[in-house]
Amino acid sequence: MKKIVFFAFVAFLFSACGDEEKQDLTEKVNKEGAIETQLNIEHLENNMDVLISTHKVWVKGTLSKTIEQRDTIPALGEFSETNDKGESVRGKKDYELYITVK
Repeated sequence: MKKIVFFAFVAFLFSACGDEEKQDLTEKVNKEGAIETQLNIEHLENNMDVLISTHKVWVKGTLSKTIEQRDTIPALGEFSETNDKGESVRGKKDYELYITVK
């Protein structure tokens, strides 16, 4: 069971990377007993973001419960960089996500 949860979290972690790196490495979730977790960060304003945590609890092939929690967190500000075409690109900084599974 711990291996399944670990692989689900690893897949989630990789899907939370930058847009060009988004991919789901898990082909199939063991719905006999698993918890799928998804973290998203929504940019609200210049100084606030929202961390959205969603957990799906699977028991014996059925979605037993979906838990969603929203927390307001401070924004990291903006970045400015030059792309390959020499154009200046601006955007909001994103948090790096780290998950510990026990």
